[in-house]
Amino acid sequence: MEKFTAQNENGRIIKLSTEAECLNYFKEEDFKKLNDSLPGNQKLTDFLPFYAEFTETDTFVVDQDFVYSGIPQIINCKNLEFNGGSITSYVQLTINTTTTTLTTPSSKNNYQILVSGSAGKVGGNGATGGMGANGTDGQSKSCDDAQAGTDGKTGDPGNDGTDGQNGGATPVSNFTLGSIQLNGSTLFTVLAQGGNGGNGGTGGTGGSGGTGGNGGNATSTGCTCYNNGGNGGNGGTGGTGGKGGNAGNGSSNNQTMTITLATKADKGYLSVNAVSGSAGQPGEGGQGGSGGSGGSGGSGTKHGHYGSNGAKGSTGPLGGKGAGGSNGSMPQITVVTNS
Repeated sequence: MEKFTAQNENGRIIKLSTEAECLNYFKEEDFKKLNDSLPGNQKLTDFLPFYAEFTETDTFVVDQDFVYSGIPQIINCKNLEFNGGSITSYVQLTINTTTTTLTTPSSKNNYQILVSGSAGKVGGNGATGGMGANGTDGQSKSCDDAQAGTDGKTGDPGNDGTDGQNGGATPVSNFTLGSIQLNGSTLFTVLAQGGNGGNGGTGGTGGSGGTGGNGGNATSTGCTCYNNGGNGGNGGTGGTGGKGGNAGNGSSNNQTMTITLATKADKGYLSVNAVSGSAGQPGEGGQGGSGGSGGSGGSGTKHGHYGSNGAKGSTGPLGGKGAGGSNGSMPQITVVTNS
């Protein structure tokens, strides 16, 4: 068996190898919903063996903020009591109980149960572009004007940031909550949340422009050589910043949440809310690279002029912002009663 650790007191990891074994822990309708949640013609039996945490106890007390991830959770009990805690699940969650009691709400979360799709991963930032090639120095001359240095080259563009991933779908959840009992005016609150899209990565900074070449020096071999030094080359322009990554979309293939209550009167004690996953933020464009330094002017002979220094290169343009994403679809919540 793969190494999974039970999160609940009295919880144990079960390995389900056949459909018959699955039906020992899942109601037939729950098993069907799990099958229906899979894309195409896939069935849960295609992925067996199937691991889950199974917890069976008389009273299951939620006195802290439990977060479930990794493997599905199945909780069977007679009494489900929320006493200062909450349940947040990113995996399939099945609860079967006779009585659900809200004694004390969580001080951290404004819900008792939240089933949520996972947030999409944030896109990676782009790498900085390479530096532009330096200009070559001008050739020195004897009794002649020296050559100018050549300009530095433009820096390479920064790499684009990668796209944020789409949010994960809300997993299948099925709660038989039985009779709801409140200790105060706060309603028992259940939320279904689609996964939020990941933010796009920031574009890479453009590469620095190359340094301009130095101007050559004029040299003299006699009294009559009045020659000028070469001008320094201009620094190269900084590279363009990389484009920001596109924002990930909120989840669009959310699964159904089903809540079963003992009576129609219990509906008055229940608050349900479905929240669509929001789009991530598009990545910002990368900064333009810095301009390269200008080369130094070369020296002249006697009354010849010194060459002028090259100008510093200009900063490269900012990269474009990534494209925005779209909000996901609304998860579906169905509430039914036994009478």
